[in-house]
Amino acid sequence: NTGQEDYVGIRDNYFRTGEAFLLVYAINDQEGFQVLSSLREQVLRAKNTDRVPMILVANKSDLKDNWNKNNVDAGMEFARQHGIAFVETSAKTRYNVDLVFEKAAREVRQYQLANIQKPKTVTSKKQRKRCVIL
Repeated sequence: NTGQEDYVGIRDNYFRTGEAFLLVYAINDQEGFQVLSSLREQVLRAKNTDRVPMILVANKSDLKDNWNKNNVDAGMEFARQHGIAFVETSAKTRYNVDLVFEKAAREVRQYQLANIQKPKTVTSKKQRKRCVIL
């Protein structure tokens, strides 16, 4: 399984360098939903943090006949528990697809603003003194 090991290394590199993460699962696939927690933990471990811009995406909402409402409800609960955004989409009909990327961009911006470290003011020992005579 050398190919899989190579993939893990590449994936971890993407996790380390990524700024936002979309956790996508199909609403008609229970197994896909089951890996979300593990995937979220892998991202957080690679980033060495407990918070990173992340959105949970429940895809295939166009399959109303073959979807499991429990998967959508469980997804909403998962997102609430972990403090991440939740969006229901359909890649087939493009329903909410743009919204996901707009939310991701906003999440990254908010994260960056919240984590900006103010530069320390360095005072020079040789400050010029000025005198104004009026």
